[in-house]
Amino acid sequence: MVALVSDGVSDFAKDLLQADGWKVELISLLANPNQVRPKRFWGVYTKLKIFNMTRYKKVVYLDADTIVVKSIEDLFQCGRFCANLKHSERLNSGVMVVEPSATLFEDMMRQVNSLPSYTGGDQGFLNSYYADFPNAHLFVPNLSAEIRNSRPQPEMERLSTLYNADVGLYMLANKWMVDERASGHPLHPRPP
Repeated sequence: MVALVSDGVSDFAKDLLQADGWKVELISLLANPNQVRPKRFWGVYTKLKIFNMTRYKKVVYLDADTIVVKSIEDLFQCGRFCANLKHSERLNSGVMVVEPSATLFEDMMRQVNSLPSYTGGDQGFLNSYYADFPNAHLFVPNLSAEIRNSRPQPEMERLSTLYNADVGLYMLANKWMVDERASGHPLHPRPP
């Protein structure tokens, strides 16, 4: 597991992460190009750097406020880009699977100042960048190699609710549609 940390993270916190088994990688922050944005979104574009982690074949990204309750190793079977749709058919960037590419990252950086972001952050940008995402096919884990190799690799796939469920959906709706391995994601705008 890799934790990406900026220079604003204390040495004490980095040491704790390492003691818990994390590989700590230092990264510089990407400035948010949106002048009108919530203050808490000042560094969220830094998340886009996962698309440039080319020393890895695949990256499974989890926001710091997600909770994994069961193995999610099947996410490594996803294609080039996987995320799930949340409210209002919007791509949610809290849980993503990325096949890193310097070319893709450079293309994103060329467009970061011109593509609109409905949130003022990375999630809104990614919704503009992957505008056709709501039409992506659903990711089906554990397909046989024969089936997977018989069709073209999709540019993007949607993750089901199994991988990124709101805590409210899980707790308040009697675990409706939610598998035990779902990653929890809070309903409120800020983690506690």
